[in-house]
Amino acid sequence: MRKISAAAVAMGLAALLSAQPASAQYGMDKKKPAGTPELPQCAKPLGRAAIREPERDWWTGLGLSNPESLIKLFASRSNCLRIVDRNGGLAMRNEEAALGASGDLRRGSNIGKGQVAGADFFIVERRDPESARATVIELVTSRIPDRFGLDPVRDIQVLTPMNRGPAGAVALNQALQAALNPAGVALVRGARTFRVGDKVMQLRNDYDKGVYNGDVGLVASIDPEEVAMTVRFDGRHVAFEASDLDDLVLAYACTVHKSQGSEYPAVVIPLLTTHFVMLSKNLLYTAVTRGKRLVVLVCDRRALTLALSTGRAAGDGQRRGGDEARRTRLALRLRERLAAT
Repeated sequence: MRKISAAAVAMGLAALLSAQPASAQYGMDKKKPAGTPELPQCAKPLGRAAIREPERDWWTGLGLSNPESLIKLFASRSNCLRIVDRNGGLAMRNEEAALGASGDLRRGSNIGKGQVAGADFFIVERRDPESARATVIELVTSRIPDRFGLDPVRDIQVLTPMNRGPAGAVALNQALQAALNPAGVALVRGARTFRVGDKVMQLRNDYDKGVYNGDVGLVASIDPEEVAMTVRFDGRHVAFEASDLDDLVLAYACTVHKSQGSEYPAVVIPLLTTHFVMLSKNLLYTAVTRGKRLVVLVCDRRALTLALSTGRAAGDGQRRGGDEARRTRLALRLRERLAAT
């Protein structure tokens, strides 16, 4: 999705605006002056654009108001662009709170209903692991990319509490690979199948190759005869022979633990009762703070309540309870969200 500055859009409209009096420019004059150019019309939107505020309010020197509302009006009436509001602040939080109070966040979520462009956190309630997995696949492959213009491979990361189970990293990776990269030359290594374009993660430090535990890259090439492939990590190509392939796994989905220290434009987090061994406030806090622009929680209300009431998970060698409680308002805000919906 393109980011368009208010200045750039306004300059593009300058010729059209200059032909009209000031009252007509801002919608005050309902009569169209003679000789006014017709506004271009599109049968369907050509794409989405976000208005980015410039560093200097150049329009004040021309005696004009902020052109943002005018740009949005032209985009709406021409039907050529969908303007996505990326501005944060109080308006966004108020809209999000209103959505929660209306119940739209719980009635199948408001993803895809138009309101999603004005908020950054969503709860989609699912109880059954299979339906949760199907919802995660739909969000990653279509709903989030269509609404936000995000790339499903590079920009969206699925974070799950566990590797095993129907909503674990292994099952989710297999389903996401089948949806996003189903065809092409394949390299099979045990239960793992790799194809060109797959997102993969390194599992251990390899100082000779210069790749380390948790590094994520894209498969650039595959040689089935040599049982070898090349992975691109941050623009650098690294060769993997047959003996190295056990160090790689698919990374469309990964555990919350593996995501520590990383950030992603969008994260989708399944949180179910089948994950009960790992559920804790610490895990939930780590998961939701990985997302920079969007967080979608696909959860069972019971699992979320359990996570909010539990200290460190038993599986991490720490005692469960509140003796290592985080000093944040995350638990309170999530409880308020549940109560409101």
